[in-house]
Amino acid sequence: MNHHIEGRVRRPARPESARACCGQPPSSFLLAAAGVLYPVIFVAFMLAERPGLGIGHFYYFPVAMVALASGALWGAAAGS
Repeated sequence: MNHHIEGRVRRPARPESARACCGQPPSSFLLAAAGVLYPVIFVAFMLAERPGLGIGHFYYFPVAMVALASGALWGAAAGS
C-alpha cells in the first residue's frame, strides 16, 4: 500500500510483517516476562545465593524489560 504524494512514494510507518503476533503489542510480552522473572529470581536468590555468586544481578533483566515497555520512570520504580 504505497501512497503517491507529489511524485514521491510514501510507505506506511510499519510494514504488516513487523506487527506482533495475535495483535498483542510487544510491551505486554515484556511486562509479562518481567512479572514471571521477578519471583523466579527471588526464589533462586533465596535458595542458592552465596557471597560472590551474584544471583541478585539477574534482577537487571526484569527491570530493563519494564523500562523498555513502560518508560524510564516505571523502570526506575521497578528497580527500587
